[in-house]
Amino acid sequence: MANDVSIFVSATCKDIEDDLRPAVLDAITFAKVEPVSMESWEADYINAVELCRAKLTVDATHYLGVFGYWRGWVPDGQPRSITEIEYDIALIERSHAMAIFIPNETSRIGVALRRRVDEVLGQAKAETEAQLKFISRVLAHGAVEQFDSEAQLALRVQRKAVSWSQGGLRGIARATPSSAGRRPGEGSFAMLGFDRHVVAFRNIMGALALGDGPQAACFLIRGPSAYGHKHLARRLEQNVPVTNDMSLLRVSAGIAPAWRQAGAAPLISVLSTDLGADPAAQSPEQLAEQLKRLLESRPVVLHISALQRYAGAVRGFADSFWKPIVNALGVTAQPLICLASIESAALDAESEAALHDDANVPGPADVFGLPPLTEFTAAELAVWLRSWTTADKARDIAGTLIAETNGVPFLLYSKLLEDSTWA
Repeated sequence: MANDVSIFVSATCKDIEDDLRPAVLDAITFAKVEPVSMESWEADYINAVELCRAKLTVDATHYLGVFGYWRGWVPDGQPRSITEIEYDIALIERSHAMAIFIPNETSRIGVALRRRVDEVLGQAKAETEAQLKFISRVLAHGAVEQFDSEAQLALRVQRKAVSWSQGGLRGIARATPSSAGRRPGEGSFAMLGFDRHVVAFRNIMGALALGDGPQAACFLIRGPSAYGHKHLARRLEQNVPVTNDMSLLRVSAGIAPAWRQAGAAPLISVLSTDLGADPAAQSPEQLAEQLKRLLESRPVVLHISALQRYAGAVRGFADSFWKPIVNALGVTAQPLICLASIESAALDAESEAALHDDANVPGPADVFGLPPLTEFTAAELAVWLRSWTTADKARDIAGTLIAETNGVPFLLYSKLLEDSTWA
């Protein structure tokens, strides 16, 4: 790695090992910082507590904890789990260089993790209570960041790793008088890049408007994790036609890991509940009836994330969710737009085959693949930065940031949010 920082990663195991833990390790690695985690430990057997102490105090300069609801292993003779022991060691040895991330318990990811521990993994009630007591102790100590999604966690971890390892873009920022007091916020990221995606979106919407079927369209946003899926969805949302004074209605749902083999049922239930149904719809046809009533007055946008976890991925989603809804929808007064995100650099052959073939006439039941999300270019960044600085400074800042981040979206987003970038 390009610096002397190394981060000891302490995390609960079974509840986050399939999704959050890899996202955290990737975020640290993308920041060009060395993670010290059990995946890299080479030891057939050693006293686990002493091994953790050595890794934390000798091999690592910083400590980063990600705590879910799985208590995990408790060493013989210890009242605390190994995760809690690592945390207590860090309080003594690394109190000046530690960060803790805990899911917001009321967020979708918090609810999903708790359900995963209780219903999928079957953790004993006493173990869950012990872990919740530990989390309460951590929260009371302070210096904790809570997150609402996997992408948000990855972005915040990467931001923390960068802030530990680098000083930020001080020189150029200080030399930019027009940036004083004015800086971009996360809400403005939707306007950075994405021009070709917007063009594709508008072209497809225009072609569908010529047909006489339901006003419906589904778009697939695809690219590696934390490459701007959420920001692109917001940008596209701004291009949904609104024909009256009513604002559009947005509802979001993420495919939970526990739904991998469940098909459309849990997704339909979550969307229907969030749209105000009680009881929730139980089938695509029931959800379509609910949507049709809402579409009498305003457009509806469905944001569906983590499609890679859906049973059958894109093909399964198209066949068991989107097509049945469109077929049952009929003519609507306002458009229904589905923006489905898949966090993958490349689609499998079956998913590619499920997308609309440009050689065919587009229809509302099709799933349209937007261009893959890629790294930003210096030109894209410079154009966007012109809202906050002069043309010359925008080019200078863009060139430096792209050189530091290689244009990787979540690295770039993190740099733009750093106070030191605009100090």
